[in-house]
Amino acid sequence: MSLFRILLDELPPADTVISVPAGQAHHLRHVRRVTLGEEIQCLDRHGRCESARVAALDPDVRVAIGAWHTPAPAPRCALTLWPALLPEDHFC
Repeated sequence: MSLFRILLDELPPADTVISVPAGQAHHLRHVRRVTLGEEIQCLDRHGRCESARVAALDPDVRVAIGAWHTPAPAPRCALTLWPALLPEDHFC
């Protein structure tokens, strides 16, 4: 099973327990069917990422935040472009 991610406006300090926003909580509980203790990732709008574990499911979904880490940048990809060379008779 893949690791699930939720988006937060701001990441709270490490070692805190937060409530997941309602829409994402519904998705975690009813669509993904997470269980207590399952690991998820919390992302913020500044590119930071932290691991978290599901701490409670009723009445709302709460997660215990781990330590912050910055995800590794995506590997660079080289792209070579070659222009198409047309024969001289196509230029007239």
